Amino acid sequence: MKKEWKDRDWVQWLSEKLEFPFEVERVDDDDEYALYGKSTKNEPFGIGHVFKAVSVEDLDDTYGLILKCKEGRRIGYAPLLDLELTDKDHKNNEYIDEFLTWHAETQC
Repeated sequence: MKKEWKDRDWVQWLSEKLEFPFEVERVDDDDEYALYGKSTKNEPFGIGHVFKAVSVEDLDDTYGLILKCKEGRRIGYAPLLDLELTDKDHKNNEYIDEFLTWHAETQC
């Protein structure tokens, strides 16, 4: 793990680095719906939905980085681990990849 990652305040760092809003797609759902075999396709912010990430909300021990999101007129929250940027060339990918690498290394 990179030395500078150890004490980094990821919420603050990503809030400063990421360019908001940006479009994401929900590709995974690591919540209670998935645990009980229910689909979230018809739920707001569900799997397959495309919506805007509007800010960094929090860093959760279980779900990782939580983003505040907007789908139509609805506001909700989704873990970054369940999302993919729709624009694979967006500059935010660099910062998100850095966070995801750090998160994966700390979960081992």
